[in-house]
Amino acid sequence: MNRARVLQVVAGAALMGMHTASPGAAFQTSLPLRLAGIQQPPTVAQPAPAPSSPAAPALTLENRDWRAVRIGDRMLGPKDTLSRVILMLDAPTSRASGGSGCNRFSGVYQTRGNTLTFGALAATKLTCPSGMDIESAYLQALQSVRRWRIVNGQLELLSQAGTRLVVFEAAK
Repeated sequence: MNRARVLQVVAGAALMGMHTASPGAAFQTSLPLRLAGIQQPPTVAQPAPAPSSPAAPALTLENRDWRAVRIGDRMLGPKDTLSRVILMLDAPTSRASGGSGCNRFSGVYQTRGNTLTFGALAATKLTCPSGMDIESAYLQALQSVRRWRIVNGQLELLSQAGTRLVVFEAAK
């Protein structure tokens, strides 16, 4: 068999799957080349492909701002309150703070595992033209919180019975 015919056979064998190739590994056609008596070219390792996107960091309960998107059964829209309804839990001090739609609040919290409770919360006393009902519902809901969970990137604060009291998204 002449050298041109050997190369055709080797090429055909490689195309028919008689080779091994995997991402990050060298391409090899060892069996057909050895049978044809041709020395294998040096293998060149290919770098593993870069990941398509970096993994998103896992969301944690503490040390981030959470923006309320739902209080009880009410979805919050951008015009429902004068300012955003925000919750921040500071792990080193066990202090809760944030905005309740019109006023600012702060107080202590305790968490262990998936339990979460708030102590007495102090708030400023501004009167706003709208959203005071949302603010009142939010601060009352925080006092009823007993558990928390993060589901699909949203923080859910739950009552002892498991009812969703407030749902948050990580603030940007």
